[in-house]
Amino acid sequence: VVVVAFLATFAGVVVAVLLFGIKYQSQTEILVKHQRSDNVVSPDTKTDQEQISDNAREREINTEVALLQSGGLLSQVVKECGLASSHHHFWSSWLPSWGGQESQTAKAVHKLQKHLEVEALPDSNMIQVRYTSHDPEKAARVLKTLDKLYIAKHVAVYRPAGVLNFFQKEMQRYKKELSSAEVQLASFNTQQD
Repeated sequence: VVVVAFLATFAGVVVAVLLFGIKYQSQTEILVKHQRSDNVVSPDTKTDQEQISDNAREREINTEVALLQSGGLLSQVVKECGLASSHHHFWSSWLPSWGGQESQTAKAVHKLQKHLEVEALPDSNMIQVRYTSHDPEKAARVLKTLDKLYIAKHVAVYRPAGVLNFFQKEMQRYKKELSSAEVQLASFNTQQD
């Protein structure tokens, strides 16, 4: 009876692993810093200011969670990680493909959303992101790509207007100064020879 129970349990575990597979989870945390100072000068109690600050913090965290879950960002992750082509089954090469590349990308984004968990940690400025996959390398690659693309999108959203234009003008000015200095150096070298 003991041997039969052991074999039945062992067979059940083997069948479960074969059917459901082993899943790997990759995890990252994102710290949300307060973007601007919303201090209200008022004779009221400090609790009003704390309440306003908590509401602003909660809005900012919810905005970042929505940014992490946005379709545009997840679509970029799907394209960079090649997820649209990796979810094909072995019989898909024999069947015709309906909808084209956009349809495959949309399906891959939907699948990514199902396996991606984004949640704000309570009483903190942290957002926790988890992704589950049967492939450990894929789980790590997807979150690393999501981190990279999220940071780029975050910077683009919160960049002050005119900053890029300012730096482009400064770069052109320094290029002119550099070429002028190179010309002066070249003429100095020819005079010395």
